[in-house]
Amino acid sequence: MKLKQMILQLEKLLASVTLDDARKKEIQEQLDALKAIEEPDQKNKPSDKSDGNKNISSEELTVLKNELATVKDILVKQQERADKAEKAMQDKLQSDAKKKLDDYKKKVVEVEKKISPADMKEKWEALLEANFEATSKIIDALPAHPATQKNNSSDKSDGGNTGAQKKADSPILAKMLERNEIVTN
Repeated sequence: MKLKQMILQLEKLLASVTLDDARKKEIQEQLDALKAIEEPDQKNKPSDKSDGNKNISSEELTVLKNELATVKDILVKQQERADKAEKAMQDKLQSDAKKKLDDYKKKVVEVEKKISPADMKEKWEALLEANFEATSKIIDALPAHPATQKNNSSDKSDGGNTGAQKKADSPILAKMLERNEIVTN
């Protein structure tokens, strides 16, 4: 009876383990072979308990128990490998998502200058973490940050010229513009 219970436990364990189909089929065939050995024993078992142990020797029973233990060990190891692989995959997905988020924040704040660093931290970071796709579409639709536009508009109003290239009204102003040009280069 213990052998039958062990086979049932192994079948339950096999059903819960994630294995490739070939390996699962191989283990199921081994379990079926063990059942086949046990079933004729049950059919041929005489009603007298003293004669019941004559069909299976203690050596055969030991071999069967060892095979069952081996199959159980294989299933446990396969489950451990599957769990490790799943954890590794989850860790990789999390690190990829974090990298994507960090790269996007850097692009929006430092390169495109659509959002100030303070606004990113206060207003947008939590939204990006909660729903990256939708929030990134909203941010992409935003114009450049107003402070950045002011700096760019002052440069453009000069026609791209620097202060030293402007004509000064007084010699002192001309000298100051000249000095600034030397310092900025």
